[in-house]
Amino acid sequence: MPNSILKTMILIMFGFALVASDANGQDGRMMYANLAKGKNIAGKIVGLEKLDVQTNFGSVQIPIGKIAGIRLHADKDDSAVIAFENGDVITGKINLKEFQIKTDWGKAYVKSEFVESLMTDKNSQFYNDQNGGWRFTRVTTAPQITSPQIGR
Repeated sequence: MPNSILKTMILIMFGFALVASDANGQDGRMMYANLAKGKNIAGKIVGLEKLDVQTNFGSVQIPIGKIAGIRLHADKDDSAVIAFENGDVITGKINLKEFQIKTDWGKAYVKSEFVESLMTDKNSQFYNDQNGGWRFTRVTTAPQITSPQIGR
């Protein structure tokens, strides 16, 4: 098979893989929402691929896939704290009035005014440091190891 045909076939297959990936968007990303009054909801975010954030250094669009957690209403100015998968944290105003989440019992529209935080790991948390700033941590739980019951 000539090299050019092989290259074309590889590019076409790669293109199909990208289209399939984009069609799924971030709908497959599990998020855990901590709501007002101690309520929680978990599911897959639907139709939200990027988050518009106005920071002190300018306006940015952050892909949802890069975000580990969002703490909404973090200060008197109603700013949000965004924690990235790599551990970085930024603060800014987000443009998100509501989002759709697909749960086991169906789809729900959630107004962001009732959301305290969104995280990709239910064991993660935002906390105030000693200087009054928000920090993000992933709380990992050690796997439980059970020993086999010999002779029973």
